Formats: sequence, structure tokens, C-alpha cells
Amino acid sequence: MERHTYIDRVTKENGAEGAKELFLFQQDQVYAMKHVAEKEKLDCDAVLTRCFEVTLSQVQTDESARAHEQLLEAGLDFIEDVDFNEPKHAETVSASASNP
Repeated sequence: MERHTYIDRVTKENGAEGAKELFLFQQDQVYAMKHVAEKEKLDCDAVLTRCFEVTLSQVQTDESARAHEQLLEAGLDFIEDVDFNEPKHAETVSASASNP
């Protein structure tokens, strides 16, 4: 689930508090679904994991970096749950994620 990729747009349209409310609501829903699956002992293939988004060009990378920095500068502390890794660290991060 791409929770943060549109937060900059939501912030512009609804303000920081509106964006935070939406972000936290979506985050809560993920854990609520996990709780229900466990509580009801549902036989399902639900697996809760972290995700990685990869940019395919320097332009995308620069736009993502700018958007992430703007959210942090705007005081949207909830976005700290999202890491932005510089290209020089990408191989290290992806390698450690695939070999826990």
C-alpha cells in the first residue's frame, strides 16, 4: 500500500492535519485487518510487511526526495515512518531486506 506517495497533494488540499489524519487512518486499517485475521483465526495468506518503492530515473528520484523533504519541513512528523534512501545506499538497503 502506497500510503505516502500522495500525501503532498493531500496536504496542499486539506492542510497538514488533514493529511496526518488520513495517513494515520490508513495505517490503522492495516493493523486492524491483521488483528481481525488473527482474532478470527482466518485461514488466509495475509502477511504484513514493509515495502520499498523504487524510482527508475534521476528525475523521479529528485522529485521524490523533494516531496519527502517538503513534508518533513512542513512538520508532518508522521512521515518519519517513511525513509528516503539516497541512491548510494540503495543496494545495501535492498540487499539487507531480501536477506533478513
